[in-house]
Amino acid sequence: MQLRAALAAGGVVLPSERIYEEGFDVAAGRRGAQWLLDRPDAPTAIFAMNDDCAMGVLGVLRERGLTPGREVSVLGYNDIPISRELTVPLSTVGCPIREMGMRAAETMLAMVHRLPVSSVMVQPTLVARATTGRPL
Repeated sequence: MQLRAALAAGGVVLPSERIYEEGFDVAAGRRGAQWLLDRPDAPTAIFAMNDDCAMGVLGVLRERGLTPGREVSVLGYNDIPISRELTVPLSTVGCPIREMGMRAAETMLAMVHRLPVSSVMVQPTLVARATTGRPL
């Protein structure tokens, strides 16, 4: 399910002008955070494309004297190992990368042998850490 559809199902409307599409690295996260935080209606939470982007967001918050999880919540995606080791541990969405890889390999082998294949959905998990909380 797409993010906007999932939010709408929960009663949250995400206007297009609140979405910053850039890239997948720390620098892109920094640019996105600067763009969002410079708006007159700056957000109290930022959901980054992945944990690398979220780390860029955390850098901008630090430079602006904002506390992650208090003034602005930050959520990443992928639960890379460094996420839990940061000074302020990053809240993130964990996805079972090993399982995804195994299923991809199984699907590829089935396709090579002309066996039937089907789409498989893996279950992500929310990993709540210090960068998320209720806004002040």
